[in-house]
Amino acid sequence: MKKSIIFLIVLSVAFNACKKDRESNSSYADVYIINQGIFGSSTAEISGYNPDEERVTNQLFRSANPNAELGDVAQSSYIIDDELYVAVNNSHKIEVLDAVTLVRKRVIVLPEGNYPRYMVDGAENELVVTNLYNPNVLRINRETGEIVDSIKVGYDSEGIVKANNQLYITLPGSWPEYHNQVAVVDLSDYSIEYVNVGVNPTRVAVDNQQLVWVLCIGTWGAANASLYAINSVTNEVVHSASLSGSPADFALNVSANELYVDNGSKLQVYNVSSKSMKTDSIQRGGFYDIAYSALENKIYAVDPLDYTQNGLLFIYGTDGSKINSDTLRVGVIPGYIQIQ
Repeated sequence: MKKSIIFLIVLSVAFNACKKDRESNSSYADVYIINQGIFGSSTAEISGYNPDEERVTNQLFRSANPNAELGDVAQSSYIIDDELYVAVNNSHKIEVLDAVTLVRKRVIVLPEGNYPRYMVDGAENELVVTNLYNPNVLRINRETGEIVDSIKVGYDSEGIVKANNQLYITLPGSWPEYHNQVAVVDLSDYSIEYVNVGVNPTRVAVDNQQLVWVLCIGTWGAANASLYAINSVTNEVVHSASLSGSPADFALNVSANELYVDNGSKLQVYNVSSKSMKTDSIQRGGFYDIAYSALENKIYAVDPLDYTQNGLLFIYGTDGSKINSDTLRVGVIPGYIQIQ
């Protein structure tokens, strides 16, 4: 991932000038908010937050592409080199944008029956994409958009990360048949093994010890949520812990060895080193997505409010202190935060 990507709050500003500003200011960070839009309406959009100006700019995709629509339900994004890939779930496509200007470069159109969720760079020039309502994870040539092959994991797939030349893919299943496995795919030969974890695994992240952390949100109302850690060398579970409440998301702070767990009514801190949850919550929870900015040492969170109006962006210190006011309006149903 290219770390020098610069967010242009005004599209007419020259790239080189912004790069110079970025290099001269080590505290600069760029944040994109991927807004799902209202289901069935093709109202997905991208908002941007500039920490230096403490300001949100909305409808960045439309500004960069006046004659195009992002699509129906923008699920997530991923940056490879100078390109931003946006998975547009209900439009069955992946938009490939210039990561700086957000100008459309090409569109990867998927066959009907494929609903892209999350992405990671695979072997060589491939993009690997998890798939809702489909037992196949897609391997896509990034340049041509051709589906090179599919990885037959057997169930709906959700979260995906890469560690030690292996893909870790959560397989949550769907109501009423939730599953409890992570598929581990060796990128050298695409062989698959399965690791048993808790019920309904969704989010996944890799720490600086190459442990793969898996959030299992459990069954609604059953109080069986859990957190697992998988050793990416042996692919054995080395830690598991039960979680109370209704966890929906987490964000990893590698340098502090902390996981920020959005546990319904509260945002809690799980210490990766001691493998224990801090007693006190650091903020209220119930967000739609959370992310940690290592450059700023801040936690970003989005709230879709009533899922029809523009949502809100919140910024917290790692101690839970609130940094911004309740005035940072983003797009409709903000669902994913992309931090450079």
